Amino acid sequence: MPKTGPVPAWLATIKAVEGTGQICGQTPGSLQGAVTRPDAAPAVGVRVNLYHAIAWTEWSIVTTTYTLADGTYQINGLGQDIDYRVEFIDPTHIYAPEYFDNQSKLEESTPVTVTLGTTRIPVRRLLQLAPGSVLKLDRSVDAPAELYLKDSKFAEAEVVIVDNHFAVRITQIVKAGGTGTPA
Repeated sequence: MPKTGPVPAWLATIKAVEGTGQICGQTPGSLQGAVTRPDAAPAVGVRVNLYHAIAWTEWSIVTTTYTLADGTYQINGLGQDIDYRVEFIDPTHIYAPEYFDNQSKLEESTPVTVTLGTTRIPVRRLLQLAPGSVLKLDRSVDAPAELYLKDSKFAEAEVVIVDNHFAVRITQIVKAGGTGTPA
């Protein structure tokens, strides 16, 4: 990027940027799951915090919910292509708080990202975007979505709608070395 000109001048006017990841006209996504105790019984009343990054090492709570009598939780209204982190806190304090994939620290937890496609556009075109603008992605509508843990692809899926929210149905697990198994 040049050091002077319209782009650096425009960027200098932006004090802070916090994206929602929500795409105009698209239904937000959701996150749902179940929490169980070591004996496989539902963990009731567990606090579930959802975080997203606001800076390289800073995280902000997006929302909080609690598990129900069957141990399940659901968080709606989530944006696309954002690395969320999930924290679970036992209200009885018998178990230490932990993050998704049994990590004890937020920074060590593994983000799950679903990618429907990507595109590259010049900065000049980016500056011309407005509500209603359409960006064509590099995938056809028949192509599977890709699921990533950190930067490693672990599955392919088809995009479906569940309770008026986007969801993905796993169609293939991608193993190390690039081979997969139909789900």
